[in-house]
Amino acid sequence: MSRDTRTTAESMAARNHSTEHSGLVSAHALEGKDRLGFIDGSCGKPTEDSIELKQWKITDSLVRTWILSTMTKDIVNAFLYAASARSIWTELEARYGESNGPLVYKIRWEISFIT
Repeated sequence: MSRDTRTTAESMAARNHSTEHSGLVSAHALEGKDRLGFIDGSCGKPTEDSIELKQWKITDSLVRTWILSTMTKDIVNAFLYAASARSIWTELEARYGESNGPLVYKIRWEISFIT
């Protein structure tokens, strides 16, 4: 996990142990699918002339779909046109990481069950 992701998880964990657990479970699920880098920033977008760009876009779209599918209808529209899975994740951390632990927990928990 990136430092920012850990910081958010740690601050939420200080209030709720199960939130920390769900964050780790979802991180393990994404890591097991070799997708964690798309939300923690370690798998950055290749340059426009890179041969890896097409595969990166496909995988990033998949991770974005996973994240969006866990959201409620009242907030999903705000994230439909996000540029990347990472941008969705950082915006979720900014909006809900401190103030809405249960929503972050729900999203992370649902991501952990994606196959």
